[in-house]
Amino acid sequence: MKKIIILILIIFLTSGCYDYIELNNLSIISGISIDYKDKNYLVTYEILHDKKSGSDSSTKGSIIVSGKGKTVAEAFYNTAKETPKKPYYAHLKCLIISEEIAYNKLENLIDFLLRNTDIRSEFNTVIAKDISAKDLLNSSNKDNPVISDLIESLLNTNKYYKNNTSSAPFEEMVTDILIYGEEAEMAVISKENETLNVSGIGIFNNYK
Repeated sequence: MKKIIILILIIFLTSGCYDYIELNNLSIISGISIDYKDKNYLVTYEILHDKKSGSDSSTKGSIIVSGKGKTVAEAFYNTAKETPKKPYYAHLKCLIISEEIAYNKLENLIDFLLRNTDIRSEFNTVIAKDISAKDLLNSSNKDNPVISDLIESLLNTNKYYKNNTSSAPFEEMVTDILIYGEEAEMAVISKENETLNVSGIGIFNNYK
């Protein structure tokens, strides 16, 4: 009996969680963009990627992968197939949507995100103005190697957010729309001369 108990303890202590996956085996998704064109959704992932800058050091960077689909779910599925490893969404900071999504497809998108338990709900959602959501997400450079980090910084420091005009995290925005029936706000991001700026606020009432 004692041997059986000891064996069970050994198995329990050495096996870990059954669904545990090493971070090295995951593609860490920091940003997502969604466009809609020619009756297809285009989903793009910004994946964190360490770039070696010397023999013993590395710098933070990112890579971009995309996929299309007739539905939001199909586009996400096809994009996930393009990732080098299993997509990991726990560090998602930013969701960028195109103006077409904002005007006509927001309800479809929110419905998918609420059903997808892999994607956390604390990320910021912004609208790309006068540029596709993919092109905005793919604007990294030497000074800003991860666009989702840059957008998060813009949202935290921009004057709009110092004047009590805020772009709520996804979860709070959806709660305002679905439960309280209140207006929800979403920051508008534009690009000018390779510089990203918060250029306004999109206000939504019942997905419109």
